Amino acid sequence: MGAAVVAAGLAGDVAAETQGVFSAIVTQWKPVVSKWAPALHPPTVEAVRIAPTVRPDVVTARVSPETEKVSESPQRPSADQVVRQLYDRLGGKRPGTKHIVSALSDAGLPHSEGTAREARKRVEMREPKLKGLPPV
Repeated sequence: MGAAVVAAGLAGDVAAETQGVFSAIVTQWKPVVSKWAPALHPPTVEAVRIAPTVRPDVVTARVSPETEKVSESPQRPSADQVVRQLYDRLGGKRPGTKHIVSALSDAGLPHSEGTAREARKRVEMREPKLKGLPPV
């Protein structure tokens, strides 16, 4: 029973304290401004200037609407043709990347390992039976 009396006494003290806090919260808030601070004026914004559009140094190239296909050139076969011929030359074996790179190099075509792999993928997509051949 003594604890209830102490709790009631504390509740009265808290009520007295919160009464003053409550009245402080209700009052209107005003920002703290020094009376001696200089007045700040907004910065002036200049109008946007448009850049000149005349560019006499630019030359326009004329391009024909028809595009040439490199693979149809009679002088140089495509990478896919070189890879397909390599399958025939190896006689039932699947060429490795190094074989394809050297064949592309001999044909005068771009001959990186990535080019060789992509060419082999394209040939094997057209003829899936080639993918099942044993490697060299």
